[in-house]
Amino acid sequence: MIENQSRWVEIEGSRDHYLMEGEEQGHAVGLYHGARFSSARWKQIGTMLALREAGYLAYAFDLPGFGKSPSSAACSRPWLLTLLDK
Repeated sequence: MIENQSRWVEIEGSRDHYLMEGEEQGHAVGLYHGARFSSARWKQIGTMLALREAGYLAYAFDLPGFGKSPSSAACSRPWLLTLLDK
C-alpha cells in the first residue's frame, strides 16, 4: 500500500509535483484540480483516502503553476498527454 507519497515527474522540461495513495495493484485514478485547487486539497477533503479504501491507486497532480509545480510554458494538451504516457 502506498500512503500519501509526494513525488515528482519531469514533463517537457518542467519538474511537476503529484501525490500517490492507495493499493499498488489497484486501478489508477487521476485527480486534476481546478483553478483554486492543488493536489493537497484532494487529501484534505478525503478523496484520496476514500479511493484508497475502495482499492484504487490515486494520483493527485499539481498542474503547472499550482501547488508545488512551477509555472510552465508548455501547452496544456501536450503537457497532459505526456503526463498520461508516463
